[in-house]
Amino acid sequence: MSFKQRVLLMTLSISIIAIIGIFILVMIIMHKSSDRISEQNTRNLVDVAMLSIDNQNKSLNYHVQYSIELRKNERKNIVALVKSILNRYYAEYKSGRLTENQAKNRALDDINKIRYDEDKGYVWINNTEKPVPRVIVHPYFPEFNMKPASAPIFFSSADSSNIFLNAVELCEEQGAGFIEYTWPKPNNSDSVQKEKLSYVELYKPWQWIIGTGIYLEDIERDVKDREMAMIDELKNTLGELRIAQTGYFFIFNGNKRVLLHPVLNQERIDSSYYSNSLHLMDSIIKVVQKGGDTYEYNWLVPGEDKVEYKHKKKVFVEYFEPLNWYVCASIYQEEIDRAVVILSKKLIGFSLLFILFTIILSLLVSERLVRPIRELMSFVNRVKIENNNNNINTSQVPITGSKETRLLGSSIKEMLISIEKQKLSLIQQKLEIEKSKEKLKASENKYKTLFTSSGDAALIFKNFKITECNDRAIKILKAEKEDLIGLSLWEISPEYQPDGISSKDKARELFESTGTNQPVEFEWIYKNLKNELLDIDVTLIFFDEEKKFMLSTWRDVTAKKKAERALKESEEKYKFLVENSPSVFWMVDKERSLKYISPNIENVLGTAGLVFKGKWQELFINRIHAEDRETAIKDFDDLYVKGISINSTYRIKNRKGYWIWVHVLGEKNSTVFGENTAYGVITDITDKKITDQKIMQTMIRSEEKERSRIAKDLHDGVSPLLSAIKLFTQSLHDSKEESLKEQLSEKISVVIGEAIRSIHEISVNISPHILQNFGLIKAVESFASHLTAASNLSIKIESKLKDRLSIEIETTLYRISVELLNNAVKYSKSDQIFINYMPKGNSVYLVYQDNGIGFNTEYVLSQSKGMGLFNMKTRVEALYGKFIINSIENKGTNVIISVPIT
Repeated sequence: MSFKQRVLLMTLSISIIAIIGIFILVMIIMHKSSDRISEQNTRNLVDVAMLSIDNQNKSLNYHVQYSIELRKNERKNIVALVKSILNRYYAEYKSGRLTENQAKNRALDDINKIRYDEDKGYVWINNTEKPVPRVIVHPYFPEFNMKPASAPIFFSSADSSNIFLNAVELCEEQGAGFIEYTWPKPNNSDSVQKEKLSYVELYKPWQWIIGTGIYLEDIERDVKDREMAMIDELKNTLGELRIAQTGYFFIFNGNKRVLLHPVLNQERIDSSYYSNSLHLMDSIIKVVQKGGDTYEYNWLVPGEDKVEYKHKKKVFVEYFEPLNWYVCASIYQEEIDRAVVILSKKLIGFSLLFILFTIILSLLVSERLVRPIRELMSFVNRVKIENNNNNINTSQVPITGSKETRLLGSSIKEMLISIEKQKLSLIQQKLEIEKSKEKLKASENKYKTLFTSSGDAALIFKNFKITECNDRAIKILKAEKEDLIGLSLWEISPEYQPDGISSKDKARELFESTGTNQPVEFEWIYKNLKNELLDIDVTLIFFDEEKKFMLSTWRDVTAKKKAERALKESEEKYKFLVENSPSVFWMVDKERSLKYISPNIENVLGTAGLVFKGKWQELFINRIHAEDRETAIKDFDDLYVKGISINSTYRIKNRKGYWIWVHVLGEKNSTVFGENTAYGVITDITDKKITDQKIMQTMIRSEEKERSRIAKDLHDGVSPLLSAIKLFTQSLHDSKEESLKEQLSEKISVVIGEAIRSIHEISVNISPHILQNFGLIKAVESFASHLTAASNLSIKIESKLKDRLSIEIETTLYRISVELLNNAVKYSKSDQIFINYMPKGNSVYLVYQDNGIGFNTEYVLSQSKGMGLFNMKTRVEALYGKFIINSIENKGTNVIISVPIT
């Protein structure tokens, strides 16, 4: 067989074997890949469906908890309303306008009329008698009013104990709380008792238990509606979804009831739905119970005219335990195989064309290969003869024939010429070797100079131990050269690198992966001989094949790394401050698209910022009150067009539908976040607005109270005296007796003096001249002296103040001191009072203490007569100070006030 035939046969055989092998391999891979891809895609869809169901279930659970908490809070608010009614009538009783029985009866009449939740909600009251409490009022069972709660209906708690007695014990222990029991439902056709959850709270003045509740079936009905809505939503998202062309999702529960199916609808699969001689749902449930997640069976294709269970099908199933649901995604095997069959046909056609092309190509290639080989053999034989005769001459080398022959002849000629040149070159190389030795010595000297004078640290290691180092390395490691020589790499490194790997293990791994004469760069943590850690950029290169000698150059980047770490910490702190600030940080581009909003937007507006990603108009502008929106739009237009900063307040609606007040700051600075980005802060100032309103109301009340007091002092003190002067003057004018005129003159003089003193006292109360002229301490001492002169009260005043305070602080502290002393005289029944004024740091402190009867601060502040305390607190807070009051009944009162001086 000729060479040409062998080349042709070999090329053709290799091509056919390769095509057959590739075809078989591709078919195997296609079958496996098709199955794997289809299975993976189907599993991914099941996972997505499970995720959707899990989210829906979490939403359902949240809705349940939210509904319960909402109803609980509603019951607490209703009880709070009832307490306000009782407080009003109790105040009437205490003031003497009503007797206690009248106050109680009127309160019970009002409470008995309270209805809510379509007349199913009501309020009852019982007392705290034991062992059986007495029913005070019950709107739907009036026959029990004012009778002991001893009927069987009152023993329907879980442990058959008395419901009202349980309420009494709970309130005595905690003051208020929730109890569970069963109770007939008002306006219900049957008399079956329903589960009920009630909130009870003790009203201390009359020792009454206030109670109102909710029937749990109302919440369960709401939850059931929510669950049906969840199934409908799954039908919309998963019911119409198809896997491939005919595959689909279906869901059924543990009771074998279909929840979602493209054909079946909310029904149980009856006995006709069998597959592989087993009930389909039973089979799927058994697979899940054994830990599996796939099941193969025969089934019909939706839409076929003929009902035949002959199509091979595969279902992927996941069990959702919280709802007892089986989530299934099914796909027909025929659809998976169809693509493989089509591809195999295409591969067969392509293989036949490729074999034909290979045959033609092999003929051409074999002919082209054989021809130059023939010419080469002829030329080689000719060269062999000339060589034996020592007759070779480069000029005799033939360069004729085909292109290949000419090229080969030229190559041989060049080879012969090269041999002659190499002979001459050997002589020249000997001379160059001598010169190279001299250059090498000079190079070594140059290298030594570069090594010692390099700006970077340089060290030479042999077997990981230092054999040489330059001055820069000595400076970085803070040691003498003789102390460094012989130290191993691990002795100038910490035990572990920042990634947790030991320095020794990491170094060996790094060195083993580095080739000879191939420099490698990396970061490393070293330590000097003073145990200070250093961040070093290292360049490493091995000299020899055995990797015994290596050169390591270091660049100390410790300062740079510290700066980077500081910058990172600063960024993290800034991010922490932004994300945890009570204010909301925002950034908006020129297209009014939201680029960033801090997470606290959810606390301010009740809406997550990610939901409105990019939608600044929907998140913020559209929620602004209609009266403020035009101003807000103009503010933002001015910010972008004119660069005018925003410093405005708007009303905006939160997610719950309440109007809140927000203060908005906005800037546009191209050097911070870019030319087209505005940024700023949104702060919820609703509480501040409410507080400011209360302060304003309190100031108005205080001013009105002060005006009323001045009017009363003038009316009760000065007016009668002036009237007396007028009468005495008229009598003096009409009298003709000298003795009577003298008496009238003396009386007029006495009354005028009394009027002057009264006017003086009133003016002192309005603006004491002693405070303005002599300061806080003298003014308080003067006022205290008037109180002690008319009673057995002992008032001790101490002060460590060396300098006068501002007029605002002195006036505030004087008014509070006077108010405290007046309260002590009127209400506390104390006989000893101590007041101390002292500076501490940048603040001044007022400490007040008496030994009076004390009072309940929370109760007094909640009543109208607590306005004096609230007024004092407001005065202090207006100066950014702190007001602390502690009072215990029968143990006196203690007040501490601090006000910043600067």
